[in-house]
Amino acid sequence: MIAGKAPGHETWSTTVVVAPQTDRRSVEVPRFKALPELVNKPTAVAAAPPFEVRPPAPRPTSPFTRQRVIALGIVGLGVGAGGIAVYFGLDAQSLRDDAVMTCPPAACTVDEAARAQSINDKARRHGLYANVAFGVAAAAVIAGGVLWFTGAPESQFAVAPTVGDVTGAAVVGTF
Repeated sequence: MIAGKAPGHETWSTTVVVAPQTDRRSVEVPRFKALPELVNKPTAVAAAPPFEVRPPAPRPTSPFTRQRVIALGIVGLGVGAGGIAVYFGLDAQSLRDDAVMTCPPAACTVDEAARAQSINDKARRHGLYANVAFGVAAAAVIAGGVLWFTGAPESQFAVAPTVGDVTGAAVVGTF
């Protein structure tokens, strides 16, 4: 079978039988018959208006980017570490006062001195915990601040050509 088609014309086909081996056939393809024109023929497209630059559609942006959410979490940990530091600092001061009251410098027995030393050692440990917690709190608050300020939503802008009354380029967007 041999077939042909063209836009706006009827399709055409014919069948040819060819014997095996050396048989040859030729086929004359007729001129395709045109289809009748449609009543509602599409009209020519009107000239397009001059190119118009429109600013990008505003995206709803939140100040809470992923980096800023992480920053808030780190600052929260820093505030928690600060609370722990305050607790241990106040406890260390209280323990030191207890050690001094247990064994006043003017009159102190050996047993009272040993007990006062034990209380003072605990006060020093708690003071160390307070210092470490203050350091962690400060580092967390600083790191959170850096992440917050570097994690601001990105600005949006576009550069587009203008054609028409004014030819050139336009820069539009939010910064």
